[in-house]
Amino acid sequence: MILFQTIPNHILFSGVPMIFTSPHFYEGSETYLNRIEGLNPNKEDHGIYMDMEPITGAIFDVRLRIQFNMFVYDMKKVQVTRNLTTKPFLHPLFWLQSSVDITEELLEPIKMLYTVLKVAKIIKYIMLIGGFALMGFGGFLVFLANQNKVKDVVQNTVRKMDFNGHSSEHKMDPNDPSSKY
Repeated sequence: MILFQTIPNHILFSGVPMIFTSPHFYEGSETYLNRIEGLNPNKEDHGIYMDMEPITGAIFDVRLRIQFNMFVYDMKKVQVTRNLTTKPFLHPLFWLQSSVDITEELLEPIKMLYTVLKVAKIIKYIMLIGGFALMGFGGFLVFLANQNKVKDVVQNTVRKMDFNGHSSEHKMDPNDPSSKY
């Protein structure tokens, strides 16, 4: 990742030809990389790294790396570059790394948060399963109540009219096919 990708003509500040890049020109222009021997850019050593916890946004680990480069060209006023025969190029001077790691003391509340979230998730599923079980049990009780009502109706006294207009009471037996309404 390039921290600052600029055109060399636009980066001069107070006449200082300084350019900031990732170390070893990691993810930088091949033009700069191919002009200097011994550079081996790789992500682990030269990239910017940040480990962030997604729920709280807490940063666990950060590695920021910046390389300071000098733009070298034929400068008539400077003795060393007066007879420079190559094209202008970036010369790495040094690079800095700033690292931040979370301490165990700051990590404890985040661990506690995850424990609470796990417990809440388990309770959620227990309550969901319990709700379905109660609904099923309630349905079963309604079924039993309806069965008892049918039995009560069948077993209750029913008036049966005979052909002469006289009524007589009969007990209905659900198991006896001869007893009808």
